Amino acid sequence: MKNRLLLILSLLLFAATPVPSAEALTYYFNSANAPFGDWGGSVPPGYGSIEVTKGANDWIYFEVTANPDYFSSDTPGLTWDKFYFNFDDSAFNTSALVVDEVGNWSLVTDKNVASFGRFEFGLEGSALGDNATDPLRFRIEDSSLDPAAFAVANAEGWLFSAHLKRFLEIDRVDSIFLGAGPMSPPSTPVPEPATLLLLGAGLGSLALRRRGR
Repeated sequence: MKNRLLLILSLLLFAATPVPSAEALTYYFNSANAPFGDWGGSVPPGYGSIEVTKGANDWIYFEVTANPDYFSSDTPGLTWDKFYFNFDDSAFNTSALVVDEVGNWSLVTDKNVASFGRFEFGLEGSALGDNATDPLRFRIEDSSLDPAAFAVANAEGWLFSAHLKRFLEIDRVDSIFLGAGPMSPPSTPVPEPATLLLLGAGLGSLALRRRGR
């Protein structure tokens, strides 16, 4: 009887375990305009990455990073000065966007980007002095949003686009527009603590049942 109750408890705990929510998603730049073209290696890592995270305060954090194995830094260093994205809800509060980099930054809308089509929103600016911006970090101080809401493809199928400059010349080019397309796989969702607790309880019940035998 005891073993049967433990088995029922284990099944109930596993059934109650929710699907892990996507608290952090990572996408990869898998294409660039001429002369680079599509990424020739594996994806990831691509030309760089975009990590979209929901922080402990429920704000959305962006981190845009160049692939250091591909882009060698020139003086004063790799710099992102443009980043474009879409959003799946017209209620996006643009005043909640805050850039962590020192410089002059502005939010633009309805921007047509070379090779990658039109995006709803764009962050454009430049670091002051020699303050390189790799990675480029900014946040959206709105606790009602989810990271996946920003992974929306435009009419041409691109999720994100960005402009990178100040790298050592490759094919006589030292600045480039990059694009992240649907083939950029998101990272594995991060389980919430409650999910891990339920999973641990279920495994513990199974262990007790086995020991009882």
